[in-house]
Amino acid sequence: MVFLTGDTHGRFDRIDKFCRINKTTKDDIMIILGDAGINYYLGIKDVLNKDIISNMPITLLCVHGNHEQRPYAIETYEEMEWHGGVVYVEKKYPNILFAKDGEIYDLEGKSVMAMGGAYSIDKFYRLTQGYAWFDNEQPSEEIKKYVESQLEKVGWHIDIVLSHTVPIKYEPVEEFIDGIDQSKVDKTTELWLGDIEKKLTYDRWYAGHYHTSKEVDKIVIMFEDYRNLATGKLFPDVPVAGRPKYRTEQYVSFGWNGKIREGYIEIVDEWGTDYYYREQPTYDISVPDEGGAWYKHVPEEFVLEVID
Repeated sequence: MVFLTGDTHGRFDRIDKFCRINKTTKDDIMIILGDAGINYYLGIKDVLNKDIISNMPITLLCVHGNHEQRPYAIETYEEMEWHGGVVYVEKKYPNILFAKDGEIYDLEGKSVMAMGGAYSIDKFYRLTQGYAWFDNEQPSEEIKKYVESQLEKVGWHIDIVLSHTVPIKYEPVEEFIDGIDQSKVDKTTELWLGDIEKKLTYDRWYAGHYHTSKEVDKIVIMFEDYRNLATGKLFPDVPVAGRPKYRTEQYVSFGWNGKIREGYIEIVDEWGTDYYYREQPTYDISVPDEGGAWYKHVPEEFVLEVID
């Protein structure tokens, strides 16, 4: 079977649980709609992650996001024919695949194309803090031309589109982070996808990026939920705890070991973690005053307030 889910940001405990519950094998495919986070650190942390994933009973097909290096810029990756198209793969990790933008795959009898990339609203924060940022995060003109030429060949019809961000008119503006000046956010990719969407006939369009779950028209934005590619239906076998009160990049105060700390929410675990009960979301929070140290799996009840 082929499944879809949203951003993982280098954390695969929920994917591992999904595999165990549903008894998947490497013949099954999990599509991650960008920001898999597998090629973010470009060092030992990524290697350790890949070693863990390589032992999971699943094959990942990752769409390019904006918190990871493009695989063609990493010398260990090579192109490989797969399901009628081309993917990037490292020989050591044959179950970790990255979609090549514009390639058309035959999955579950459906034509499927990826159009990855997005702009990072945390670009300047990452640069000032010494975190990784990649100048090729958005699709280049060459990539755009290739995508459009591929669509021309099939008469501008694709059954299923996979992207990280969404066409401009489908942005979930209610999820935008307070305090971010949207006039300074580069919408180049969203505008281009908007032009594509106007010309394209398609059955379903899946995206990640916004850390929320929403469906409008034929556009489905995903985060920690799962869908079956063949049917488009939610796959219910992994429970979701609820609706997180807080979002990534918010600056919050929280209690930990008897002390009040302040930091930025880096990762939201909507359905909790194996380390805490599933009745509430948990958060990974970085604390600038402690050198950017991360506090992992902070239960929502420990978060006190958002600090302006």
